[in-house]
Formats: sequence, structure tokens, C-alpha cells
Amino acid sequence: MSMTELTTRCPIAKVTNETFVERVVVGGERRREEFQREITWLLKSESQIYYMHGGKVIKEGTTYIDSTGFLSSMNGPRTRGACEVFKIDRESSLELIVMTRVIHAPVRESDDTKAYNAGLSVNDFKKYLIVPHTWCREELINDHWTPLSLQDEIVHEEMTWSSKWTDAESIAHRAAFRARCEQRLVPQAV
Repeated sequence: MSMTELTTRCPIAKVTNETFVERVVVGGERRREEFQREITWLLKSESQIYYMHGGKVIKEGTTYIDSTGFLSSMNGPRTRGACEVFKIDRESSLELIVMTRVIHAPVRESDDTKAYNAGLSVNDFKKYLIVPHTWCREELINDHWTPLSLQDEIVHEEMTWSSKWTDAESIAHRAAFRARCEQRLVPQAV
């Protein structure tokens, strides 16, 4: 089975052993076969722009992902241009915000990617494989076994920029968010 490759600088959050289920036909009979695989969960972030009015989202804007390492998604949103176009300032009733989500994203390591990653430093781009959506776990829902593919897990979400904040407040909020994430969420090297 061919798997799609992912290259990233994001750190590993955890490694788990997951049990998956595959439906197979053997000798004309349908069977439920279980198999286990080691899953690596990467620590990633994404930052999304929202247009707000009266505390309600009126439009979702672009989502930025980590391109050069964990929390690099916060460097993507170009909010000043949108604020100029829509005449948004600190006193406006229209507010532009950036929400940043920290995510555990499931990936897989093969013997080849493990060998490739083994000699790399923490700042190098590492290779992983995307977990196929056909690898499903089963959950009993309403008395029926339902196949569920592995999904990203949101572990933290916070506003990291607002058009209502001063530049100093924006810098302080982002720095505090980054420090909390690195202190609580990034695994420390032993």
C-alpha cells in the first residue's frame, strides 16, 4: 500500500499503539480482522483569521499551517492589509482576530523514514507517512460498530491576535502563548 509522505520540523508529541479494524472477504465470508500499528502524533499548530462583529463570527478567513516548525503558523496571517481594506482599527465595531490551535496530528513511521530521521537534528525537516483513512478504529455508536479514522486532536486553542489590541499587547499575547505551549506541550529532550 502506498502512503503519502509528509515533511515537517514539528516535534513528536507522543507515540501510541492503535488497534485498527479491516473488513476482509476470505473464502466468500466477510470477516473482521484487527491489526495494530504504532502511531506517531506530531505537535502542530494552525492559525486562522476570523472577522467578528458583536462577538460573533461573520466570516472565516485563511488558515495558516506550520511551514518551518512548531508555531510557525502564527507568522502567516497578514492582518494589517485586511484591516486597511475594511478600515478596521481598535475602535471599530468590526474586529479581526487570529485563533491559533495546537494539534496532535497522527502520522506513521516506516523503517525507511525512521532510518532517514535517525541522524537528523531537532531543527531538520523529518519525513513521516500520512495515516491512510482506510485504517479505521471501531466505536460502538447506537448499538452499531462504526468505523472511525484517526483525526487530529485539538489540545489547545487561543486568540493570538486582535485588531483591538495595541502592538505591544499583540506581542505580549503571542509571546505568552508561545511560552505556555513550549513549557506545557513540547516534549523536553532527555
